[in-house]
Amino acid sequence: MRRPAISCFTRKRVCASLLLTAALFVVFSQLGGGIENQDPAAEPSFEKRALCDWVLDLYSDEKTTRVAAVDAIKAIGVPAVPFLRDVLRDRRSPYRKHVLNHFRRRHPTIDASGRIAQLKLCATIGLLHLGPDGIPAIPELNEVRITREAVGVSHYELVDILGPAYFWTLQDIAKGALARLGHEAINPLLDAAERANEARRFPLLGSLLANARAGAMNRPLSLEQQARIHALLRPIMDGDDDYEHNIAARFIVILPRYHREAAPWLALITQNSSRSTRSSATQALGQLQFGQEQAVPALVRLLGETDRQLQIAAARALGNLGSHAKSATARMTALSEQLRDIYFTDEKPDPSKLSEIRHSEQTWLPVLYDTLSRALDKINPEQASKKQR
Repeated sequence: MRRPAISCFTRKRVCASLLLTAALFVVFSQLGGGIENQDPAAEPSFEKRALCDWVLDLYSDEKTTRVAAVDAIKAIGVPAVPFLRDVLRDRRSPYRKHVLNHFRRRHPTIDASGRIAQLKLCATIGLLHLGPDGIPAIPELNEVRITREAVGVSHYELVDILGPAYFWTLQDIAKGALARLGHEAINPLLDAAERANEARRFPLLGSLLANARAGAMNRPLSLEQQARIHALLRPIMDGDDDYEHNIAARFIVILPRYHREAAPWLALITQNSSRSTRSSATQALGQLQFGQEQAVPALVRLLGETDRQLQIAAARALGNLGSHAKSATARMTALSEQLRDIYFTDEKPDPSKLSEIRHSEQTWLPVLYDTLSRALDKINPEQASKKQR
């Protein structure tokens, strides 16, 4: 039987559909930032060694080998990012299978789950050292869950790789990688946090805090960035989770646009939270740029605490508020004089008096007295200058 002829118009429609499909494939691949499976044959290299060899060297027993691997991955730079992302994703891919095969040949006694955990650890450390170049890997880094038991090493053995500022347990290494991305990562982290569900949002907020606090020292957050962060914090502030309150209190410091609004909330959590959260809120009250008058009553109340460290934090915060804390000077002066009577004789520390109080008080009372004196000088600089004369 003779086949029906295909019209010229039909052929053109089929060709147009194929071209459109190909074009869309290219566009979506580009929009995905290189999230397609990576071809092992296209793997970048350094000094005639493939990226996977350097990545696996990060798990070597020799410190010099690990340090050389870090330097090599830095030298490869941006081309390494899509391959490291491929390793971190929880799905099969040709490149991940390729690297796992290499890992199995190096460590044949390690089981499959251990190999995957250790491989993720190595890829995460590699991204950590790429700095802002690793920004495209934010989604994968936020999903990394590495337990100490799965990897089987102490985090102290990794100090030479992570640097002295990174004394985290292994499950926090991914957070460290995010924190090293710098100010440039704030908007991508915000994008990811806004898209994430509640369970996955909180780890991103921790990374966002580290980046934002570091960046705010050199470049203040924009009003838009402050508004987006505040929108993420609002449900946390309205909730009752103490640990989340601690994070929110530390965030408030770098959101001056919301200082006046947040002051009553900070004052509230200084009353009925854990010591760590109360300390964070106390420090935040002392760094308010607006609404300082709302902070003073809460800080004065903390001066009456039996916890000496909270008293010290409150005294320091009042000093940071400067002239805004003048209404607290009477209470601060009274406490200072009380302390002086406890362990001073003729304006000098009296060891015999100190020996009569318990050891912990011997440590904190002199610090509290000194902090109060410095704070009073900041609040009343005129009186401080008269004393110096």
